[in-house]
Amino acid sequence: TTFKDQLGELLLDIDGLVNSTIKIIPTYSDLERYTNRDGNITDNQVVYVVKDKKTGGDYDMGGFFVYDTSKTEKNVPGLELKSSSTGHWKRINYEHINVKWFGVNDSMSDNGDMIKAALDYGSRYNKALWFPAFDKDLLCSGVEIPSNTVIIGTNTRISASTENNDSVFYIDGKSDISIDHLIIDGKGKADTIRIKDS
Repeated sequence: TTFKDQLGELLLDIDGLVNSTIKIIPTYSDLERYTNRDGNITDNQVVYVVKDKKTGGDYDMGGFFVYDTSKTEKNVPGLELKSSSTGHWKRINYEHINVKWFGVNDSMSDNGDMIKAALDYGSRYNKALWFPAFDKDLLCSGVEIPSNTVIIGTNTRISASTENNDSVFYIDGKSDISIDHLIIDGKGKADTIRIKDS
């Protein structure tokens, strides 16, 4: 999705953004430090973050954020960022939660904690989880899939972690789970998805 496409989608749903201006911000780090010339940020100000340097300039990390004057206790990677001012930035205008926002990457020996955090967030806010394409297999083991979860891949391959022979995913008495275009490989040593009855 290009910036032009996202801007077009945003302008179709602009009710809460009246009188706001959209600034272009290069990275998350710049967003956390951003203020207007007078040192203030107005409530409901909208910005577009282009990418994140920490992930090698990954444009999948970009998107629209709106400023909320209320405080937040912690950052939710890629979704809510504490500002150096009093409030925080919240991602808007997104359909799916990109697992990259939670730090999932193909160089980790086990992405379980990050995938679990993304799944929990998606289940809580009724958002589908999206696994974009990666260069290598994602490694993961022992992650419970919560109820009311939709997972969409791009034929993304998730393999059992070498550090853990547990199943890649498991479902324990959960319901309303949909998984599409995700390749799960137990590597001959672990179940792909283990279903328990609780």
